[in-house]
Amino acid sequence: MENVKPTTETVEERDGRPMTFENATATPMTPQASRFLTVQDVMDDMHISNSSACKIIRQINAKLKERGLMTFRGRVLKRAYLEATGGES
Repeated sequence: MENVKPTTETVEERDGRPMTFENATATPMTPQASRFLTVQDVMDDMHISNSSACKIIRQINAKLKERGLMTFRGRVLKRAYLEATGGES
C-alpha cells in the first residue's frame, strides 16, 4: 500500500469560516451536534477510568437494547446517559 498524503480541501463556509476536512471524506458534523457520547466523554464527565466508563456504557446500552433500540459499541445516546446518571439535558 502506498503512502498517500492527505490533502485539506475547503468544502463550504459556515459563519464566515471555511470548513475543511481531509480528502473531503469526513462529514461536517461537529462533536457538539452528535447525539452520542463516547467513552472519552463519559470518562471526562464522571472523572473515572476507561474501564469504568466502558462498563457504564455497556449497562446503559443493555437497557436500551431491551427496549428495542439500536446501540453502538463504545457509544451511548446522550439522552439515555443523562437520564441514567441524573444529569441535565
